[in-house]
Amino acid sequence: MEKRTLVALALGLAAVACATGALDPVLRSTVRVEPRADGGSTVVLTGVVLNASRGANGAPAADARVEIDCTCIQGARAVKTDAEGRFRFEELPPGAYSARFVFGDDDRGYVTRVGPGERAFFLINLDPNAESMRRIIT
Repeated sequence: MEKRTLVALALGLAAVACATGALDPVLRSTVRVEPRADGGSTVVLTGVVLNASRGANGAPAADARVEIDCTCIQGARAVKTDAEGRFRFEELPPGAYSARFVFGDDDRGYVTRVGPGERAFFLINLDPNAESMRRIIT
C-alpha cells in the first residue's frame, strides 16, 4: 500500500475508535465569541470549567479560580466556579480580556477580544494533578 493510503487508513481507524469510545478523546479547551442573545450592549464573560483528570470524564470543577483583567477595567476581578463548574462576569466594557483559570496545579491563561454586545463563552478543561505549568493561549 502507498504511504498516503496507510496514513488515511490509520486516521480513519483512530476517528472511529474515538467516536465509539474505544479511545478517550483529548478534552480540549475553547473560547467562542458571539453576539449576546439578549441584545445587550455590554460584554459578558461566562463559561464552564471541567476537571479533566484521568477518570473524571470532564466532571464539573467546583471552586476553580477564574480571574479576568483588561486595560478597560480598574483592577483584576476574580470568582470561584459554582458546584457545576460555571462562572459569569457581567456588565463589562468591550476590550481585550485576559482570563486565567486555576484548578489544583493546572493554571491556564487565555486572551480574547470581545466587542460591544458580545459574549465570550469559555469551555475550559483543567487537570488538578498536572505538573505545575502556565499556559497562555491567544
